[in-house]
Amino acid sequence: MGKIKHPSLELNWLPKPKQMSIPDIYIVDNYDYSGCYYKPQRNEAILDDRCVSLENGLIVIKRDTSPSTIAHEFRHHLQYMNGINSEIQEWDFNKPFKDAIIEYYTNSFSEMDALLYECKYYPDDDNMEWFEWLN
Repeated sequence: MGKIKHPSLELNWLPKPKQMSIPDIYIVDNYDYSGCYYKPQRNEAILDDRCVSLENGLIVIKRDTSPSTIAHEFRHHLQYMNGINSEIQEWDFNKPFKDAIIEYYTNSFSEMDALLYECKYYPDDDNMEWFEWLN
């Protein structure tokens, strides 16, 4: 079952503009992706057969994923709060992983921006390797 943690505890290591809403964090055991972001809206998402409010925005992460995923999804929140639309980017499961990574990030400004943000605030072996593939 998922768990909502207090966002200020999960996000206190990332810089945040004053007077900005902080999205909720929802942690799941089973999920198709390492994380995703839902923009603030008067709606709910169904996660673990539970209605979860989207009013503050929502970051969903898979348990045991790297904190870089939190940074990446939080960047999408910052983009939204600054009027930047995140393009929905589809993952091509038919391509080799490296090719899919390159396509995913080079075809989307918002995803590339989120990758650069996560590399800056939580560099790890994965995101640094992906960044190298893109250069």
